Amino acid sequence: RPQGRDMQLAESQAIGQKLGDAMALAQAGRLDAAEASLRQILIAAPDHHDALQLLGMVARSRGDHVAAIALFDRSLAVRPDQPHVLNNFGNSLTDRGRHAEAAQAYERALALKPGYADARMNLALARLALGQPASARDTLQPALGTGPDHARAWATLGQALGDMKQGARAIDAYRTALRLRPGHLPWLHNLAVALRLAGRAGEAPPIFRECA
Repeated sequence: RPQGRDMQLAESQAIGQKLGDAMALAQAGRLDAAEASLRQILIAAPDHHDALQLLGMVARSRGDHVAAIALFDRSLAVRPDQPHVLNNFGNSLTDRGRHAEAAQAYERALALKPGYADARMNLALARLALGQPASARDTLQPALGTGPDHARAWATLGQALGDMKQGARAIDAYRTALRLRPGHLPWLHNLAVALRLAGRAGEAPPIFRECA
């Protein structure tokens, strides 16, 4: 029995090394080599959740969102408690315009990891895409802080408030985002649009010129 355990440990270490190598290859843009390495792992261990999710990342990098969805789904079937895979799954569903299913994936990720900022932001964006700005606003509340990392949450809140016809509050949200991350051109453009929609068109031209 000790020999059996030693063999299992050696196999696990070998797979871990191959996973690390595949990740490095993928990060270097060598997607074919990364895929070949991952498929070797899956021949030996067809249900290896890490290999499946990394292969999903390779597929998504190639723009093959259908394959990515299937691979993330397989990884989650083996091990459901993977917040990062749920987030990636949601992103691939979003790539296909499947926003309701994406929202469910992000919700599952947040249930497992409430402080997962990327999943929270992605859930808010999915709810905006579904025409649910009030729900997006509520989703964003825990992400609204005073540091640069919170700037995107404020900008997304501006979009939600604009969709809710709360122009003055949308303007304030965009201005907060720009204080935290000055000079962000898309947010400057959104601020100028929000000012124009709020009947403050005279304030918009200098901002539009700044975007040019």
